[in-house]
Amino acid sequence: LEETRITLRLPSSLKELLTEAAQAAGDSLNAFVVDALRTQTRSVRNAGKTRVRATIDL
Repeated sequence: LEETRITLRLPSSLKELLTEAAQAAGDSLNAFVVDALRTQTRSVRNAGKTRVRATIDL
């Protein structure tokens, strides 16, 4: 897994909320943010794709 560092500027109030949420989840701030970004990009990538599941009784 290749990692890249970025600098992220955000309001300190948001950082505090993220830190609290990460602690509540038992994660580091970095792990929490990475997971949130993965979740968001997955939903964007899958936008417009619909999965249909059906059962047909014969």
